[in-house]
Amino acid sequence: LTRPRHAYTQALVAAQPVRWPALPASAPGRLLLAAEGLGQSLGGQRLFEQLDLSIHTGARIAVSGPSGCGKTTLGNLLLGLLPPERGRIVRHEARPHGFQKLYQDPVAAFPPRQALRRSLTDLCRLHRLPVARPAALLDDLGLDTGLLERPPGSVSGGELQRVAIARALLLDPSLIFADEPTSRLDPLTQQQTLNVLLKSAEAQESAVLLVTHDRHLARWFGSTQIELGLRTPAPSMT
Repeated sequence: LTRPRHAYTQALVAAQPVRWPALPASAPGRLLLAAEGLGQSLGGQRLFEQLDLSIHTGARIAVSGPSGCGKTTLGNLLLGLLPPERGRIVRHEARPHGFQKLYQDPVAAFPPRQALRRSLTDLCRLHRLPVARPAALLDDLGLDTGLLERPPGSVSGGELQRVAIARALLLDPSLIFADEPTSRLDPLTQQQTLNVLLKSAEAQESAVLLVTHDRHLARWFGSTQIELGLRTPAPSMT
């Protein structure tokens, strides 16, 4: 693995996040969101407490930790999809679609009986965007526009994740909460997809909050990193 001979093997090894070249530092812009003293529990398990966070345009924030530690819950709180149990969140974004979420399960994020092209076309018409705009994004993500004629269930999970990324980018969001957006992709496609996401976010001055289990990916991505852990309950006294 340290000296592969085949070109494809070399590309696969080079596509591991630990080998990616470092990203340039991101310059903070205007304040999008400020959270103070956040605390949250789920299913009787305390996830985190007294968490303070500010997000500015152009920021790259990576959230990592084991399953069940509250990564998705934190993102949902920041986007307003859940109310905080403790603390407060102040959002400085007037557009109702300015915060976008990339779901970990992309199948659940699309109408099951509707062709993908209809989903994207309806979005463009609703927000008065050029109907041809999705094609350029899909091309950047390595997708053939022909797959848009299929319903979500007829497309692979990796392809559907990239369609979901294109759909979110269409709205020029100020903040993108990317909940493990490349979990279904092979290493080469993961690298390509994240580069497109970052390139688009940089052009739009969007902040990106990335959830990942991969610590190497978190270190590469985030100029700010949040690492959550599972709390061990105190032993009961008997």
